[in-house]
Amino acid sequence: MKNIVNIIAVHVVFSLLLIGAEIKLIDPKEAIRLIGNKKVVFISGDSSTEYNRQHILNSIGMYAYDLHYLGTECRPLSTCPSKAKDYIQNKGITDDQLIIAYDNLHGYNALGVYSFFISLGHLNIKVLNGGISTIKLLDPNQKVFDKLRKEKIEIDKELLIVTEAKDMDKVLRLKDDLVSLQATMDILRPKLLIQGIK
Repeated sequence: MKNIVNIIAVHVVFSLLLIGAEIKLIDPKEAIRLIGNKKVVFISGDSSTEYNRQHILNSIGMYAYDLHYLGTECRPLSTCPSKAKDYIQNKGITDDQLIIAYDNLHGYNALGVYSFFISLGHLNIKVLNGGISTIKLLDPNQKVFDKLRKEKIEIDKELLIVTEAKDMDKVLRLKDDLVSLQATMDILRPKLLIQGIK
């Protein structure tokens, strides 16, 4: 019951912080051009599990829930500005960077990060419009990678069939095809704008 009350309190705080304040959004096409820029930091508001599953290249994970309920006397963390600033600095974030908050789901976690930084006076912050899926859709390497992954699945299915049929020539050819496909995927993987995808 206490957790439900805490969650409701967080949402009330978010609402109060954001009432009357227009949330600054950034278009995914503009955001893509900023990936890798040292003056910009992308921050995922999702849990570490979700962040590890998929996140924007070179981004930082700062779970929105933890920003408000870290195991300290500061709840939310922004009520202790010196501890909050230490936490931010330990993440490698500087005052002169543009922060782009995002998440993988419905925007709540990105807004949690947004409200945290706004409450500390860091106004150079935007929310990625549409979340992580918009970046994934715009990444040309992702399209090639997804196509190769589908081809790999089809070859794996065919390999099972020809192995049962004991057609060794086809087995060897398909295994060579798999090795070649995997090598291409391994080259593409670090270039994907969304990392963590298996």
